[in-house]
Amino acid sequence: MFVRKSSVCLFALLCAVFALNAIHAEDPKSGKINYVREDIPAIPMKPHEGETYNDLIPDTLDIAERAELGINVLTRCTNPNADYELYFGVRFTQNPVAMVQNWDDWCQGKFMEALPLLRSVTGSSRNADVDRVWQKVVLKSIGPDGLYYIPLGVEGRPWGKAGAYTQLMGTVAMADGSFKGFHDPAVDQFSHPWLCGRMISVINVYYLRDKNPIWIETNKRMIDRLLELAIHKSDDRGDYCYFPNLVYMPHAKYDPSGPQAAMPTGIWGGEINGRLIQSAANFYQLTGYEPARELAEKITRFMRFHCDYFTEDGKFLGQWGHFHAHTIYMIGMVDIAAATRDKELMDFVRKSYEWAKSPEAFSCSLIGYFPEHTKAGQHTNWCEGCSIGDMIAIALKMSKYGAGDFYADAERWTRNHLAESQLIRTDWIYRHAETLPKTAVGPHQTVDQAPERNIGAFAGWSSANDWWVAGSGIMHCCTGNGTRALYYIWQHALEYSDGQLRVNMLLNRASEWADVHSYIPYEGQVRIKMKKTCENVLVHAPEWIESGDKIEVTVDDEPRRFTWEGRYIDVGKAKSNETIVVRFPIEERTVKKSIGGKDFTLVVKGNTVVFIDPPGKRRPLYQREHYRKNQVRWREMERFMPKQELNY
Repeated sequence: MFVRKSSVCLFALLCAVFALNAIHAEDPKSGKINYVREDIPAIPMKPHEGETYNDLIPDTLDIAERAELGINVLTRCTNPNADYELYFGVRFTQNPVAMVQNWDDWCQGKFMEALPLLRSVTGSSRNADVDRVWQKVVLKSIGPDGLYYIPLGVEGRPWGKAGAYTQLMGTVAMADGSFKGFHDPAVDQFSHPWLCGRMISVINVYYLRDKNPIWIETNKRMIDRLLELAIHKSDDRGDYCYFPNLVYMPHAKYDPSGPQAAMPTGIWGGEINGRLIQSAANFYQLTGYEPARELAEKITRFMRFHCDYFTEDGKFLGQWGHFHAHTIYMIGMVDIAAATRDKELMDFVRKSYEWAKSPEAFSCSLIGYFPEHTKAGQHTNWCEGCSIGDMIAIALKMSKYGAGDFYADAERWTRNHLAESQLIRTDWIYRHAETLPKTAVGPHQTVDQAPERNIGAFAGWSSANDWWVAGSGIMHCCTGNGTRALYYIWQHALEYSDGQLRVNMLLNRASEWADVHSYIPYEGQVRIKMKKTCENVLVHAPEWIESGDKIEVTVDDEPRRFTWEGRYIDVGKAKSNETIVVRFPIEERTVKKSIGGKDFTLVVKGNTVVFIDPPGKRRPLYQREHYRKNQVRWREMERFMPKQELNY
């Protein structure tokens, strides 16, 4: 009887595990998707190699664990019957909760970019079929002229022209020089600069993963074709280029002096053009390909001086001052400024960053709350997850490139509103759905385990104290940017170069050089377990600690003298198998803040918000009573140490 009962329990457990991990087939079906290209080369996928081991770690924020949750949503909020195309929207306003497919799925590129990055953090092969299919989709979508095309056939992707952005798409430029409307039946494929920008980034990551030269050649062709289609200008500020509000069919052409070639400004001038900056800049960093540098620099000058989008000192313009539709371009500006050693451009981004995190932009730098728009009355009372990820990326990249030390900003925002914006439980979603009347499942929707398949997603409409306060539920543009930010955080948390190890953020982190165990915010303590000998180890001091405050350092329980280097303490040489312990004071303080137009009282321990009042109503944030205890909790976790990190 004992064995039989145990077997039944085991079977139930296995069923539950399968249910949580399987990608279900109960999703909308469609016909054959007619990609622009069917004959593609067979390219093997290189696995993410590394060492896996168990470790007892402090029960504090762990980016690798959050990356594992990210892999869940990136692979499971997709339709296996449509080549794992993402469901862009998740509607909490329906009962049952539904995932919805529409043309906003152009954000697919964000998922494709983030997934291999997170796999390199975790070593996870969970739902690996998704990666293999997506790689084929990328190759099938490269047109004869080198651009990336999305198929719009009614049979294969009937939702392809059914989305908010399709109402704003420009005229379609055809191969014969004529123009058609986006909804014309003849338009069965289309390309667009912002689409190509994301795909260049995807292919950059694929090259870092595989080192296959086909990815380099693919991006070269795409960049060359984009430069052909761009309108090139020059003035006293330098050469610049832009793309008009056009959509392209394969081999499209148009008269650059015609009415369809008018210069777009404001938010659509930005959206059409700005998303190319980072992808081209990264490709130039990878390869030194001069046309990529030309494209990134020219688009940057257009965005700064001709798009009516930034003031001279970096403040946001545009119809609404859309936050993410500025910061996403600033990330690229940091990269191209670093690659070309353009100090003036880096200074511009730094000034823009400083303004963006200020109360004037309706931001709260204490927690990392950044509004959807920066103009009064334009949705400043909720935070868009994309913006948090962008600001963290800018802070980390500027710090790495020597434009200042912004690691404290990045760590504080990571511990607070980024971490709180990631969906890690679903009970509250079901409770809310039960208050609504039953809703029929609509076209291009699925209700199959919708909440569970979105664990790991990032909020698009959060307030300071609640996960969801506006919109329909989830918009997965924020998931794409949030999961990519997890990689940036993991990558920049520590750095090794020429015998020197720098611990830039006091977060749990495994690496080939050392494992960092962070007790924050339970206790003011960080342990660094050395794996390789380093000539000197520098640890970024917590932002609440001044150079005169009491800090204690021991190496294998022996006191160690240290010196200050900026915000770092230099503990000197550390040998393999030694353990460095850095101890410092950590206390609670109470802060009153106006965030999103509402007044809050926050309890902050170190740099971590552990309580906010009043609490939220749907999914209250910052209810972290366990962190207020002064003794760390422990847990066992499987660690993955990649054989090679992707320098992205």
